[in-house]
Amino acid sequence: MNQKRLKELLHYCPYTGAFTHLTNRVRKDAGTVTSKGYVHLWLDGVRYAAHRIVFLYCYGEWPEGAVDHINRVRHDNRLANLRLVSASQNQQNRVLSKNNSSGHKGVSWDKSRGKWAASIYHASKCKHLGRFVNIEDAIAAYKVAAAKYHTHNPAATI
Repeated sequence: MNQKRLKELLHYCPYTGAFTHLTNRVRKDAGTVTSKGYVHLWLDGVRYAAHRIVFLYCYGEWPEGAVDHINRVRHDNRLANLRLVSASQNQQNRVLSKNNSSGHKGVSWDKSRGKWAASIYHASKCKHLGRFVNIEDAIAAYKVAAAKYHTHNPAATI
């Protein structure tokens, strides 16, 4: 797929994130939301993730690396909500796991010691930040480490 062919098939609105098919001058919505919440498009018999197609449509190139939804809403493909990130940066913008015991990123309950443990992933390694009696201290330790190790701004746009 290239930008020229893509623009023959689809129209993209960067303000709404919507794609529409351009077939015989009739516009109809394009794409379906998957079970994981992403919009996928079938074009010329090949399935594409809409958030990646946005970059081809707007910039004429396939994105290198990951495309992150800044607000974490997987079907929100507005141009202002998408940015290119490394795999590591993309992981930093994840929602909390279902089994998170604290409600805060990087903080968990250490049952064997009866304390809150703080840790952070950096350069594919888990860095232990300490164990704390108060959850607030564990949260603060994570925030300090995140400011140090996670250099991207989750609210930044492309």
